[in-house]
Amino acid sequence: MLQSSKSKKRIQTVLELRRTSSRSTSVIKNSGAEEDLQQLMDQRKMERMISNQESARRSRMRKQKHLDDLTAEVVWLR
Repeated sequence: MLQSSKSKKRIQTVLELRRTSSRSTSVIKNSGAEEDLQQLMDQRKMERMISNQESARRSRMRKQKHLDDLTAEVVWLR
């Protein structure tokens, strides 16, 4: 799946912020297995977010193609 550079930068920024904040708060509130579980949940959440962004992008592209097809059909029918 191709991502725009803007999307990649945003994802990298979110990941870095997530890692930084996760480290500082998890040291205070979690230890051992709890910290591992929190990191796993954070990773899955981030993966879902990225997957959802890509799905939304594909949906917008399908919608735009459909609109373009309808516009072309209107032009052809006139």
